[in-house]
Amino acid sequence: KDAAGDAGRLPPKRCTVHVATENLSPSQPVSVLSAAVSSRRRIAQDRADAASIAGNLDAARGVPADCRLGALLDLLYPGPAGRDAADDEDLLDVTIAYLRRIHLFSFYNGCALASDVGTVLSYGSPVGVIHLRLRDADGKLDRVAGEDDGTEREATAKEEGDADGDAEMAAVKAEDDGDGEAGGGTDGSGAAPPPTAKDMLVTRLDESVAGALESTSRLASAGPSVVVDASTDAAASEIESAEDRTRRTWLAHHSLDEEGRARCSFSRCRKLFKDTAFLHKHLLKKHSDHLRAEQAKCHDGPMMRAWDGDERRPVP
Repeated sequence: KDAAGDAGRLPPKRCTVHVATENLSPSQPVSVLSAAVSSRRRIAQDRADAASIAGNLDAARGVPADCRLGALLDLLYPGPAGRDAADDEDLLDVTIAYLRRIHLFSFYNGCALASDVGTVLSYGSPVGVIHLRLRDADGKLDRVAGEDDGTEREATAKEEGDADGDAEMAAVKAEDDGDGEAGGGTDGSGAAPPPTAKDMLVTRLDESVAGALESTSRLASAGPSVVVDASTDAAASEIESAEDRTRRTWLAHHSLDEEGRARCSFSRCRKLFKDTAFLHKHLLKKHSDHLRAEQAKCHDGPMMRAWDGDERRPVP
């Protein structure tokens, strides 16, 4: 009886299971922001921009109201004052972590989006980088600015001394010539100093944030039903419908009925099956490369229309 009962069971096999116990956080790439980007002078504006991007992405992807960033901040900072009493830097850090974990969005690294969680945990995506602010960034900026001001004052004083000397020489020459006028000198009061150049990293961050605000605002206006934009989603839907029609037609054209049975129509195959269900399974498994070639033709029309309507056509 025991032998008969064990006849239908699979024999046990030994297997080895490897479990990774390493924490993912230390393996993630870490980058320290520059002093200009880490400055507390831009924390409030960065927090407002990051919160706007998070709100747009929440609306675009249909995140429930009780799971959005605002609800999370209310849980983290309860009480009458709530988030108004919280530090702007702490609110910005929570918002950046929310963008990275929920929307796979990197605020400081070009406002980039990742396609999946595995990309975030890898080294190949900018979203996988964890950013740290530079300690005492404002003090470093002030010290650099003080050194630059001292250098500029020395250079200005030297230029003013040279200008005064040139003016005196011009005046002496004018008196010798009997003209009586000092020509072309400067009085040292001069024009205003040139404007301070903006940090390149700050400029890039501001440009990427402005672009992200614009793009996420369009996504929020379109709603969660739109994946990319209305025209792209319509083209994708058209391609999917065409691929489905091609699949049905291809299966029908490669089936041969023989006395209630079905035969594969490929000349080098010609296998006979009990009915069309088994034949279709065979076609999709053994001859799927021919089907993919036919379905690829469904992309030609939308791709050509998109290329014709593109103002910045890629060069082949």
